[in-house]
Amino acid sequence: MAKQQNRSIWVLFLTAHAVLIEQIENRLAEAGLPALDWYDALWALDRAPGGKRRMHELAGYMVISRSNVTRLMDRLETAGLVARERMSEDKRGAFAVLTDEGKKMRRKMWTIYANAIDELFEQHLTAKEKIAMAQGLRKVLRHTFNCEHSRAWGTRPRNVKSRVSAVSGARARLPLSSSCVRREPDSSWITMCFTTSQSHWDDAVSHTAV
Repeated sequence: MAKQQNRSIWVLFLTAHAVLIEQIENRLAEAGLPALDWYDALWALDRAPGGKRRMHELAGYMVISRSNVTRLMDRLETAGLVARERMSEDKRGAFAVLTDEGKKMRRKMWTIYANAIDELFEQHLTAKEKIAMAQGLRKVLRHTFNCEHSRAWGTRPRNVKSRVSAVSGARARLPLSSSCVRREPDSSWITMCFTTSQSHWDDAVSHTAV
């Protein structure tokens, strides 16, 4: 009975996430705005120092989708929202850089996104329900990170440099970074969306008046 109930909770979680994301996508489309993965990428860049990240690191900072990031960057670059910057002395690849138009687009999208989060999610939960949901999901995410962390440290070869690389790789694959475990945002919506080192909901604090 307990196993059946646990599986029902998992199905509800997946269904709620899928339905909510679909509804948000619909609202963005109705407003003539790009898809949510565009916002995801723009916000990953906007919260980075100098508005730029290395191309090969960008996926680890995204929330909605982590696949086909290169193609997504191609579309954003074509739209003038992102530029590529290559440093001649840096052999680790190009940077994706947020343009002024990219900043404007992200803020425009956020007005729709923020209202949708509030109307479709936040308004339907009591304060106690939000706290309980956030606590439960944080517990799951901490456990997931700890498992990945342990597996990474148990891999071969066992020299220090390789171990550090293995742990870094595990963090990049996880939806939650170690820094986020120590300081998570309060929003249960963001915990539900499997945040990276920061979250979309930080936007409500830093850009609400922008």
